[in-house]
Amino acid sequence: MLVFWLTIFISLLQSSSAVYQQSLSAASTFVSTELQRSDDDWDLNKPLTSNSTANLVFATISSLLQSAPNLRYRNGHTLVPGIIRSGTLLYHGRGDSNIPTMEWVAFDPEASYIFCKLYGQSQSCWLHTFRVERFLRILYFDGSSAAKIGDGAMDSQDILTWGEIRPDLVREEGMRIRKLCEWGAKVGLDGFVSEMMLCDFSPLQLISSRHIKSTPMTIPLKDRSPVPTPRTPIGPLPITSDSIDFLRISGRFDHYPGMMQVQLDLAHFVSLYDEKLAPSLSTVREGKPRLRHRLLGMSQEDIFRVKVHLEGQIAEVAWSSLERAGNHFDWSIHLHSIVNLYGDAFDDLCDIINSTTISLSRADVRAENAFRMIESIVRPFVLHSVSPTGTSPDIAWASSVFKECALSHTSAVSAISFTNSEELLRNAIEGTTRELCRVMTKMWTDGVREGMSPLFGSTHKPEDATFLLDTWKVDLGNLMDWLDWGTWMRCRPACKQLEFCYLPAWPFGVGNLSRPAAGWHEHNPQPRCLRKIPPFIYADDFLKL
Repeated sequence: MLVFWLTIFISLLQSSSAVYQQSLSAASTFVSTELQRSDDDWDLNKPLTSNSTANLVFATISSLLQSAPNLRYRNGHTLVPGIIRSGTLLYHGRGDSNIPTMEWVAFDPEASYIFCKLYGQSQSCWLHTFRVERFLRILYFDGSSAAKIGDGAMDSQDILTWGEIRPDLVREEGMRIRKLCEWGAKVGLDGFVSEMMLCDFSPLQLISSRHIKSTPMTIPLKDRSPVPTPRTPIGPLPITSDSIDFLRISGRFDHYPGMMQVQLDLAHFVSLYDEKLAPSLSTVREGKPRLRHRLLGMSQEDIFRVKVHLEGQIAEVAWSSLERAGNHFDWSIHLHSIVNLYGDAFDDLCDIINSTTISLSRADVRAENAFRMIESIVRPFVLHSVSPTGTSPDIAWASSVFKECALSHTSAVSAISFTNSEELLRNAIEGTTRELCRVMTKMWTDGVREGMSPLFGSTHKPEDATFLLDTWKVDLGNLMDWLDWGTWMRCRPACKQLEFCYLPAWPFGVGNLSRPAAGWHEHNPQPRCLRKIPPFIYADDFLKL
């Protein structure tokens, strides 16, 4: 969640266009990745190649600005130029009345109040409110690069800051800010969004400055000087009432649309999952689960190529047009229309297939309900001419259903003149929905073969419902694992009153902090229901007391 205490490293240094253009000399020669397949090959038994990153590009881009998926996959792989619009209100809390020149800000007064308490305590709590006078040009890092831990969360910042991955410099925040601002000035950026730190407050207008009442902070930090200074907890901090307030505020951005104050330009994003842009990472992540993907091991040649390409993408951004809604194709809406179309349906289908409730205990009942949902997904793509033919294992008759489904998701963008980033994104959508449609069509043919489809005048019960469910369980499970969408990152069952869904994240720990699993060092963090009132522990652990 701390990823959304966006820090904008703002530098208003004058940039030199001549030097800037020289750094872009190689950018125009870059060619984006394309799917390695034939457009005429609609074999339902042929999955997308195992080394494709289409699903990873799709999952990361559809999770931008949302805290929950970026907390789980904290090692970011995406850099996106964007803006913070003029008129946006920003807040800053501190322990004195001074107006800073380089400091953190927040989008919420509640968040600033927490820091006001942290630094000012009960005697000197000042809350400043600012308005952005002109839009701020920013570069957004996905993942949790606000988490000052050396296991990959800051890799994408490292390649811009140091030109290499430097886990040993993870706590050098002051030096990092200065280096990023120097590079940002060269390419015309005002700042960087990961945590939100302004290097210069001159683009902001002070709206109000209030000396407010507060109570002592319950988060145990030793240094509480009036002026915030960089600090990185060595170990996890305990959950307190102030921590709960902080997590509740940041939880507003857990899922889409996320942090709406930031407008990203998806026509010029850069993905480290682009295999032609960073080929050395293909070997680095080979055989590793997504949670262990990071940029450590990336070649110097690839780092240089990424920086040059990124500078080229930034140079192409029509900054002022980002403030005007409706003047370009909205890739974010297109991505989330796909997630919305299938996300909940796959979730429900998974529940039905795996159900152990009394009402769905019989295998034939579960199979019937599951097939009804499967057919509702593919039904819009079953042409009138489709008819089951051939021998039982032959499902080539359904290839047109597969094709119609897959092509339906890219037809809206087929006539667009693509940038390199848009070509990569279109390929990611195409590859992802192609595999999704292949699996769903194949699962549908299993039910049609059992005579379960009313589309073909048959509503028989399956001969072996258990076998059919086991087949679907594997097919759907593998598909959902491959898609790995952020919309599924939630507590199951849903949290009760006075609980909220919490994903372990830096810098907090839950319960006994002497246990490694209590903090943010978990290798496979999962969302769990956390109590909002004392004791601040997981709800299921509370029931065991």
